[in-house]
Order: sequence, then C-alpha cells, then structure tokens
Amino acid sequence: MLGDGMADQRAIPRTIYTNPPVASVGLDPDAAREQGYDAVSATMDVAQTARAGTQGYTRGRLVLTADRKERVLIGAAAIGPHADEWIGQAILAIRAAVPLDVLADVVQPFPTFGEAYEQPLQELVEQVS
Repeated sequence: MLGDGMADQRAIPRTIYTNPPVASVGLDPDAAREQGYDAVSATMDVAQTARAGTQGYTRGRLVLTADRKERVLIGAAAIGPHADEWIGQAILAIRAAVPLDVLADVVQPFPTFGEAYEQPLQELVEQVS
C-alpha cells in the first residue's frame, strides 16, 4: 500500500549502459554548492584497484561528494567496469545518511571495484574534520 508521503529523491540512481558504464546518484560538487551545501569531493582512479589490475582495465573514475556540515555523502559519480553495480554502495549511503566515518570504516571485499571507495572516503573524512 502506498502512503501519501513524498518520495525521497536524494538517492535515485542514473545509469548509462555504455562501455564502460556510467552511473551517478545525488549531487555533483557544483550542483551541491549551488543548492547551498558546503560540499567537498574526492576522487579515485578505478584502474588503481586490484580488480582492475587483474582484469586489465586501465580506465575509470569514482567521484564522491559530501556535505561538510552533516558529514554525509550527498553524491557519487562513477565510470568504469560494472559501475552500474558498485554505485549501489553510494545509493544506500546517501539514502540512509550513513556518516562518513562509518562508510570509511567498511571493509571492502578484495579484489573488487568496491575498493575504489576506500581512498576517497578517507579523504572526505579528513576534509570534514
């Protein structure tokens, strides 16, 4: 049964099924600042993950955007192998407003493209501290 409440639009994913896939959720840094957030961002070259190395991928990028005041993720954009799948971590984090400290403490399976979250999340924690 559907309620009369409003839909939460913050965590609606967008995906383009190119090769490699492109996926995003939430706000990019510029849009976040335009909407009044004190936004900070961090990036990771997906080719630096062990999974990319084992499979010969040389391209890809993850960009994470956080709100410095609330210390939560508010956006993510990814291009790379299976980005349409590993963007799911950011979708849940944004929807549930998981604190950056908690996200940065998650142990990622190895070797996976999810490892791309580790470095930028650590950087975001440092930027909001």
